[in-house]
Amino acid sequence: MYPLDIAVIVETKSIWDELQATLAGTPVRVVLELSRITDAQSFLEKVSNARPDVVLMEIEKEQEGLEDIVKAVRGTSTSPFFFALHPSQNPEIILKALRAGATEFLAPPFGDPLKQALERVSTERARKQHQSGRSGGHAIGFISAKGGCGATTLACHTSVRLGAQSGQKVLLADFDMDAAMVGFVMKSKSPYTILDALRDVQRLDTNFWHALVSNGIPNLEILTGPQAPASVRAVGGDQIRYVMRFVREQYDWLVLDLGRGLSEFTLRSIEELDELYIVTTLEIPALHQAKVMIERLGKSGYNMNRLRLVVNRSPKRSELTADDIKKMLGLPVFSTISDDPEALHESFAEGKLVASGTSVARQFDDLSMKILKG
Repeated sequence: MYPLDIAVIVETKSIWDELQATLAGTPVRVVLELSRITDAQSFLEKVSNARPDVVLMEIEKEQEGLEDIVKAVRGTSTSPFFFALHPSQNPEIILKALRAGATEFLAPPFGDPLKQALERVSTERARKQHQSGRSGGHAIGFISAKGGCGATTLACHTSVRLGAQSGQKVLLADFDMDAAMVGFVMKSKSPYTILDALRDVQRLDTNFWHALVSNGIPNLEILTGPQAPASVRAVGGDQIRYVMRFVREQYDWLVLDLGRGLSEFTLRSIEELDELYIVTTLEIPALHQAKVMIERLGKSGYNMNRLRLVVNRSPKRSELTADDIKKMLGLPVFSTISDDPEALHESFAEGKLVASGTSVARQFDDLSMKILKG
């Protein structure tokens, strides 16, 4: 199910308890909870601010003027679906609710009927999202063909340059569940990690999010990864989609460091990206692993138009040309970064990014500008 935000207006405790039991374990977040409507204007402002996908309202005491309420709710910014809730399956009340414009009419026990109704909304939202293109910020990820290819270095420097060159808001997020080096490279001091967001989507709002991220670089915020290798078995695709959807609404650009290799967690994460940048060196083992990765993604049905190949730490002289690499891997070279071990060693030793003006820094600038231009 595509993650959904819902607003709940329920006064009867038994109905609310039934809702909680039904929604437990589903990718649904309650963004607005009220017992009743006391002021119509204030209520509509709250709905507009919460931006729910679905409004579930108990209508037993709201039957007078129900048509106006439904019309007003549907007229807010997200045009939410309206589910009318009532303690009984009274035919007259059902007809009245549907004539008023309610999308669904539900009575306890909710169980499968409510889940199926939410599935229909989820499918419709996903369809519209697909037709209109991904909304919100642009999401990219860097992944190393094998350890040591430099995905973290590229993700960190590119995110800084994207913010500087575009003047837009950028998030750098560490999705590497094994090494998680973004915090070290960027000197982030936040005690929270991406796992806090993924494991607690019910709390995910702007206040909670601001507690998770760190900043200090203009136009850039950072979300680190776990300091010790972490199990992500309990993290499903729904949670990843929910967090990514939330993040896209907060930032113009999202840059993920995905570590190395294609784990199940990584495969679920890259489905949410606009582009995936596979980082390799010209070493034979790295090129072999890059080829394996590209072929695996192709066989899995991944959209190959979203793949970009970056050759990192390229020696000044190499027998392999860009055409040779394309023939070998089946993917054209998007960008090449020359090897500059002295500049990189000096920057890491001093605890900072590569100094501007160096050759490799200019190449990082070129890469981010190329990404901005699409």
